[in-house]
Amino acid sequence: SSTTTNLIDPSMTVAPVAGTVLTAAAGNGTVAYRTPSGRYLVTIGGSATGVTNLIDPSALTVVAGPSAASTTWGAGALVLPLNDDQALIIAGGASANTQLYSPYGGAITGNTPIGTFAAGPVLPAGCEINNAGSVAIRKSNGKYEIISKANVSVEYDPVLNTMGTCQASG
Repeated sequence: SSTTTNLIDPSMTVAPVAGTVLTAAAGNGTVAYRTPSGRYLVTIGGSATGVTNLIDPSALTVVAGPSAASTTWGAGALVLPLNDDQALIIAGGASANTQLYSPYGGAITGNTPIGTFAAGPVLPAGCEINNAGSVAIRKSNGKYEIISKANVSVEYDPVLNTMGTCQASG
């Protein structure tokens, strides 16, 4: 776990340099989502209270983001960007919980809201991430196939905000 960040030149012509410092140490379950304002919502993995930070890469600042109360970000966490600027964040760890992040509400910092969380659909029994790796693939129909534990998957429909049934995948 660490609170340090680095700025990386996407063209790789400049060596990485020290970035901003997170408000808490980030461990397994740390994921990032680029918000419409250009800031990055970062889940603080291992946090038992759903702690997040917002990083502004142009101003090199970090502020506390919204809290996803009663959520622990754990290994295998995923962010699924949605067409309406929201994101579904799968908590990971041994949880079936998800959180729907909206960047348009909450407290204002730097003239921009920090966003809010609401409970998302629950992963079906048997399709929890269970502290193992996971991946989501956006299909041509706009739905996501979430693959967990290397042997099960579930389809997420972002229009209806629902999970399908757990399927064996290999």
